[in-house]
Amino acid sequence: MTSRVQLALVLLANLVGCGSTEPVQVQDVRLPSAATSAPPVAATSAGLPLRGPCVPIPELSFRVDRVHTQSSPPDPSQPFQTNNTVSVATDRSLDIDGDGARDALVPEPAEGDCNFDLHRAVYVARGDCGHKVGVVAGSVEPKTGPISSGLPELTTVVEVGAQPDPLQPARRRTIKRTYRFDGATYRKVHEQSEDVVCHHCSTVRCTISTLAPDDQRPMP
Repeated sequence: MTSRVQLALVLLANLVGCGSTEPVQVQDVRLPSAATSAPPVAATSAGLPLRGPCVPIPELSFRVDRVHTQSSPPDPSQPFQTNNTVSVATDRSLDIDGDGARDALVPEPAEGDCNFDLHRAVYVARGDCGHKVGVVAGSVEPKTGPISSGLPELTTVVEVGAQPDPLQPARRRTIKRTYRFDGATYRKVHEQSEDVVCHHCSTVRCTISTLAPDDQRPMP
C-alpha cells in the first residue's frame, strides 16, 4: 500500500472548554500499514490462535509523582507549582477479542511517561495466561475498531498541557492514535493531534517508581 502523509491546518473559532477564541491546530498523520506474512484470518476475534508463548499476565503497580507548573500574569517569573501522587496498575477492564474473558493492559513505563501517556503492553487472555500482542501509549478507548488479522483496531487518547513560554497562555494538546494488529503485534497506523489555548492547563513532570508488594493499594 502506498504510504500517505497528510498534514492539515484547520482554523476554528469560539472553542468550547478552554474559554478561548484562539485557533485550533490540527495535525493528521497516516502511517503506512505494516506488511504481514500471517495467513488470512476470518473477521472474528474470539478464540483467535495467537503467536508466541502464553505467559502469566503481570500484575504490576507503579507510583507516579507529578509536579504541575503554571505561569501566568502578573508575574510569570514566579510560576505556581503543585505536587500530587497517583498510581497506575494492570488494567483488566477490557475484553479486546470479544471472547468473554478480560484481557489486560500492563504498565510498561518509558522515559518521560506520566499517567496520562503511559505505555502499556496489551495481553490477550487465554485461560490462566495471556499472549503479549504489542505496546500502546495513552488511555485505550473502550470502543474497538474494525477487525484486522483477527483482532480489532485500538484507539488511544492522550491529553497533555504545556506552557513553554511563561509569557504566553498554556496550551492543551489532544493526541489520538490508532493501532492495527498485523498478525503478530499492534502497530501504530494513524495519529492525529489538536492543539488549543487552555488558560487553566499546566506543564506536568512525572517520576514513576515501582510500588512495593506490600504497598499495592490504589492512590487518589
